[in-house]
Amino acid sequence: MMRILFAGSPHTAVEPLRSIREAGFEIVRVFSQPARPVGRKKVLTPTAVTVAAQEWGLEVSHPTSSDELVALTEEARADVAIAVAYGRMIPPAALTLPTNGWWNLHFSLLPRWRGATPVQHALLHGDAVTGVSVFQMDEGLDTGALLATKEHRVRALDTAESLLSDLSIEGAEVLVSLLQRLDGGPLPHVPQVGEPTYAPKLTREDGRLNWGKSVREVINRFRAVTPEPGAHTTLAGTDRSIGIIQLRTITEEGELAPGELAMMNRRVLVGCFDGSLEVVRVKPAGKSEMSALDWWRGVGAGARFE
Repeated sequence: MMRILFAGSPHTAVEPLRSIREAGFEIVRVFSQPARPVGRKKVLTPTAVTVAAQEWGLEVSHPTSSDELVALTEEARADVAIAVAYGRMIPPAALTLPTNGWWNLHFSLLPRWRGATPVQHALLHGDAVTGVSVFQMDEGLDTGALLATKEHRVRALDTAESLLSDLSIEGAEVLVSLLQRLDGGPLPHVPQVGEPTYAPKLTREDGRLNWGKSVREVINRFRAVTPEPGAHTTLAGTDRSIGIIQLRTITEEGELAPGELAMMNRRVLVGCFDGSLEVVRVKPAGKSEMSALDWWRGVGAGARFE
């Protein structure tokens, strides 16, 4: 039976781990990031992959140094190691230890959107089509030869959360298919072709919505940063931050100035450069999430976003 070493951390990596396990492959060890403080109370919380792997009785390790990761990889004696959103670089000394090296499941059609947040950048730039790539890891940043790719059409209402969920499922299917084919012998390796683009991690400031931009640009940014790092704006004349939890397009053109707010047919609208959007749910700083309509009743007419 083929021996698999799996490395992953967030919810996105759970479905690939589940699929590989349910396909009957032997998962000899799981690597994941150590537990970290989460939330206001800083509760030490294990990764989603750690929780799932332990529920399934898999051996989980949390290497904190390159030397430890190399030693544990050697000890696993895996036929192949698979990384899915692991969250740390694999040191060169570990790359050739499994018989078939390390594979990475990446959520874009490489070489487009190499880096930490490919799904977010695909949405931010309005890509109509994205997909998944499985590649042979080398010492570069997502530069290895491709083992498989699969296209996925982006839906109009997708956020980073929903698109990642879809790609996680499709990527899991691609991985299982590759592992089944690997049982029959070496797989073709195809070099990446085309001009690469890069997807660095998004910061909180990247989540600030600029109402002076077009409707398309504003909604694309909202989709890209939802739920993390989160879309937000500021109430004009204050330093109060407002989280934008749900935002959607409308059919009316609207005649609101950028950032201007108005209520129309029990909907809260906000102006952009070339039209308006509907604000559906918000989270004022220090308060619970609420409907935009309830929030609007509290701040009153004349309020606007900066």
